Amino acid sequence: TARSMHVSVTVAVLLHMAGVFHVVALSIVRYFSLKKLVTAKNGSPWFSFKVCKWMIIWIFATVVILAIPLSAMCVVARREEKRDCIVRFPELRNVPTYELQMTDNELLVTFNFWMF
Repeated sequence: TARSMHVSVTVAVLLHMAGVFHVVALSIVRYFSLKKLVTAKNGSPWFSFKVCKWMIIWIFATVVILAIPLSAMCVVARREEKRDCIVRFPELRNVPTYELQMTDNELLVTFNFWMF
């Protein structure tokens, strides 16, 4: 259905953003781990399960918050039939078709561009 396309695109972007955020978080953890190793005075680990849990919660919360403008930017709209589609698939004549369109709001589009 048309709505599932919008949900599918949004979920795909959310998963990709979460993956990128996890890679960045791992890089930060690696940096601090190496920094602590160089200046280590005691052997206690700084990256505990509790810190890990909060970092993962923070990553997913940030991804959801950043996805709000993306979701607001997309809309499922009905479109006109294309001639080449009617020629190739005549049985689909007069069947409603939909596509995912982006908003004309330049500010929102620019914000999403720089956010990504």
